[in-house]
This record gives sequence, structure tokens and C-alpha cells, in this order.
Amino acid sequence: MNDEPNVMVTPTTVVGRSAPARRTASAEDVPAGVGAASVSAAPLRLEVMGGLAECSGALVLTYPLEYGVRVTVRAREDQTVFVQVRRPSGGDAVKSLSLPLAALRDGGTGAPTVEEAVARIPATAEPAAALAIAAWVGGIRAGMLSGADRGVSFSIVENVPPGETDLGSAPATAAAALSACAKLSGAALDVQRAAQVCADAEFAVLRRPCGQVDALAALVGRAQSLLPARGRPLLADSPLSLPEDAALVGIVCGSTSRDWVTSLCHTRAAAQMGRVLIERIASHEKLSHLRLDGLLSRLTMSDYVERFRDRLPTRLSGEDFIARFGDEIDPRVRIDPRTTYKVRSRTEHHIYENARSVQFAERLSRYARTGDADTLVEAGELMYASHWSHSQRCGLGSVQTDRLVAQLRRCGAASGILGAKSSGRGCGGLVVALIRRAPSALEALSEICAEYERCGERTCLLTGSSDGAAAARGSGS
Repeated sequence: MNDEPNVMVTPTTVVGRSAPARRTASAEDVPAGVGAASVSAAPLRLEVMGGLAECSGALVLTYPLEYGVRVTVRAREDQTVFVQVRRPSGGDAVKSLSLPLAALRDGGTGAPTVEEAVARIPATAEPAAALAIAAWVGGIRAGMLSGADRGVSFSIVENVPPGETDLGSAPATAAAALSACAKLSGAALDVQRAAQVCADAEFAVLRRPCGQVDALAALVGRAQSLLPARGRPLLADSPLSLPEDAALVGIVCGSTSRDWVTSLCHTRAAAQMGRVLIERIASHEKLSHLRLDGLLSRLTMSDYVERFRDRLPTRLSGEDFIARFGDEIDPRVRIDPRTTYKVRSRTEHHIYENARSVQFAERLSRYARTGDADTLVEAGELMYASHWSHSQRCGLGSVQTDRLVAQLRRCGAASGILGAKSSGRGCGGLVVALIRRAPSALEALSEICAEYERCGERTCLLTGSSDGAAAARGSGS
């Protein structure tokens, strides 16, 4: 893998390579313990299409980056769980956590649940340390790992870009830790079960809505390829290789809004409220062919518009909904009786976004078969439509990302900028752009970032790509 440092975009810099998550540990990263150490690296990701609608079974397309998290694991014999965390971009300071193994068990002899283990980790611990422990405990509980009765050591190196933005570092940490533990114990890794373990670890530690797709991307993503995944249970299709003359570029353009978790919870809850209402209408009218099984993605846009759209309330109070249907409609979010939810618009995004994701993947496949340049332009237009819906229908936009996407769109396909949208769960911080691999596109991108920076913001381009932890393991790396 490439060892060039990441490059900040300035008026004189076109594009740089990101700092790679190396798959070998240096001597200082091997923690204390006995026997051989096991190393695994999992990439961060760009959410390209569909991410917010994962909970509705939508097709989600993710792209693995070269940035990532490396975890080194080693067995211990002193009944201790030890974790050290290092972030080179944060001054290379090392933060450590040491716990007696008995503390996680609270005096019991069996393995604790993930929730119980996380509750016994000090609140001052680094989130990465808690995620590694949660993934380890979850792997043992799921029967994927052998128990570690004598203790374990983790060394975590977070090769992440500066700033706070949604690149999937939490699921990458959990995925790298679980993969390294599996290597250490010689266990085969069932990636679907592993993705669930990682998602459970993320939720237990960070208490925010999350799904399994990000963890799946960290485990089995392929370099220079989109990973298509959808449904419940989660299923991944074959990686969709990017055309050789096209590229996906992440643009870090600030920090995610501080209240993004609250906004995301409200948006997700509103969509699930819409789903419940649609299912009740379909059941009452005996529309057996419109069986959703809890997934909005199973509803076509035409059926939604013709049968349900005008019957969904634009706004509905949580109190009124709970009085009729209860508040347990999603295991990751709860309905707040004091909040008024924008049900119709949030529901629409989940239905329409699934269709856009499917169309986006189809356009890329068609371009690979035919070379028809118009199909890449159409794919870019779908990204712009997704961005508008994410911002306007869901209320998860930001001034910064809206401005940057508008600048990219004005530049146009003629310059090689094909499409762009906010990436991740929203509320700012990150944009993903589809561009042509051509000097004109790189020059246009550099000029746009320079113009954006003149408004007082900083940007960082993310251009590299790498395999997921389990994909790399399978290929012998």
C-alpha cells in the first residue's frame, strides 16, 4: 500500500493520497502479552448512495478508503484487558486503559453481554478502546471467538483525517478488532454475523442509530469498488468496480453538526412512523400484494404515490402516534412524545432513495458494458437528487455541504465533475464526488476547493482505496 501522507487542498495543490491503514504493526504497536500478535486493518468508508435508508432495507453503496484503523491483538496471562489507542493525526499521543478481567464480569464467571461489558468500562475511556472490548465480548457471546480467560491486549492505531466527520471510524474499529481476534484464535469469520456484532458494539458504546452496512464495508469492501448491500437479513452483492476512467473522491469540508445524532434519530423515527401507517392502511384495505415486512424499500414509488402519499400526515406528534401504535417501532430509536415529526417527507426519502441507489448501480454497470458517456452523467444527476432529498426532505443538510455541492454542480460534467452529494448520515462535514480521471476534472476540483477555502473553511481530499479486513485476510495479506 502507498505510504504517501495525506495532502490538504490549497490553491496550488490538486489532489493527494490519503494516509494508509497499514496491515502490519510496527514494534511500538505490539502490546504486552504472550505468544504471537495478530494484526488486522479495516478501512473507513464513503457512503455513496442509500446510507440513511439502510434501516428501510434500501440498497446501500459504500466505497472503502485507504484511511482506516489498525488493531493488533495479543493474549495475556494476568487476567487483564489492556487497550492502547494512538491517533497519528492527533499528535501521536497514546492513551491507555487497563481493566481486570473480573471487572467486566462483575464477579460472575460467564461472559457478560455487550451492554453489561460497556457499562463497566470507565466513561473516560477512549471510544475506540470501548469499541474494541465490545466487539471482543460480542464475538465471544456469538460463539465466533474462544473465550480469553487469561486476558487480552489491544493496540489501536487510528489513521483518520483531521476533524470530526462521518467516515465510519467506529464500525471500522470494531471490525478490525473482531477480525484480529478471529485471526488470533484461528477462527473463521462469518462476515454477516460479524457485521451484526460490530453494529451491536457501536450502538452499545455510542448510543446512536447505526446499521450493519458500515461494518460490512469495513470487513469485505474491495479497493476501487462499490459494495452493494441491502435487506434484512443483510446481504452483500458482488463488488461493483468503478470504471477505469472514473473516480470517487471524498471531500472533508468541516465538522459534523453537534446535534446530528438528535436530527438523525428524529428523521429515522419519522420514516418508521410512516412505514407503520402504510402497513396499517395496506392491511385495512387488504392489499396483500403490498407486503412490506417492515421494510419501506419494498414499496415502489408508483404504489407509494398512487396509494399512500396523500394519506400520510405531513406532521404528526410523537404523543399522538404513541397513543395509537406504541413507541417501540425501531430497536435503535425511540419516539419522543414531545416532538412533532415530519412523517411524509422523511418516509418519501427512504422510498425514493432506494430507487436512486438501484438506478445509480445500474448506470455504472451499463457504462462498463457500453461505454455510453451519458450513463455516467445520469449517475451523477442521481447523486445531486440524493443530496437534495437528504437535505430538504430529511433536514440533514448543512450550509457548508449545500454550498460545496452547488459549486461542484455549477462546474458541470463538461469539466469532468459528474455528480456530488453529502456523504454519511448528514448534518455536514463530508461530500463525495464522482469525477472523471482527467486533468481537467482534477483542476476543476482544486479550483472549487480553493474557492470554498476562501470562505474560511478547510478541505481535505480522500482519494485512496483499500480492501476490507476480512477481504484482505482472504487474499493472504
